[in-house]
Amino acid sequence: MHIAVFSQYHTSPDCPATSRHYTLLAELAKHHRVTLLTTPAWRSQQLTHEFAWVPPGVELHEAAIPYDNKMGPARRALAFAQYAAWAVRAGRRIARPDVVWGISTPLTAAWAAARVARHWRVPWVFEVQDLWPSFPVAMGAVPTALARQQLFALEKRLYESAAHIVPLSPDMSCYVTDSGIAADKVTTLLNGTDLDLAARATPTAVAGLRQEQGLENQKVVLYAGTFGRANDMP
Repeated sequence: MHIAVFSQYHTSPDCPATSRHYTLLAELAKHHRVTLLTTPAWRSQQLTHEFAWVPPGVELHEAAIPYDNKMGPARRALAFAQYAAWAVRAGRRIARPDVVWGISTPLTAAWAAARVARHWRVPWVFEVQDLWPSFPVAMGAVPTALARQQLFALEKRLYESAAHIVPLSPDMSCYVTDSGIAADKVTTLLNGTDLDLAARATPTAVAGLRQEQGLENQKVVLYAGTFGRANDMP
């Protein structure tokens, strides 16, 4: 089976970010043909270089579209639009997929996936990583009522056109079904742990890291999350 994956923010385990999709792509590529359409936005943020940028067997199509969390709303919107436009064009040029996998955020990445799936007349799966446009609206990034109305209408159309919807949490799944989508069309797929990656944290490796950071014989409390306005941490 040929799976076309649309994700604007690809990361590897070398990046200070989730490796959820890297792990999923690696497993899928063992049994299927996988084509990834993405950008190199996170390449420059790799802290180490222990992993290939994409898993073995994944066919990479990459657009040089810059993106940074420090960008303002207008610059981000431009990056979202640039990726969506490129992804639709590129998706129509790849070999015909059997299924399309669209990963939001942003919502425009899912829109591109839906357009490509419609072009090839194949089903597409909508993975909801965050609730868009609810999140940017709550952050004040969508200032006009007309823009908010259009984005919520687009969200609903994408839910309806997807063959299946995969939110990351039960509350997200409830949000989707509360919008009128049938429950049997929604599957919650929680974040998990790649046991192979976790196994790399051997006692020897941990001891070496403690020594490197001057933390021998100290209790360490780690917050491995995000700091920012969205987390009420200005």
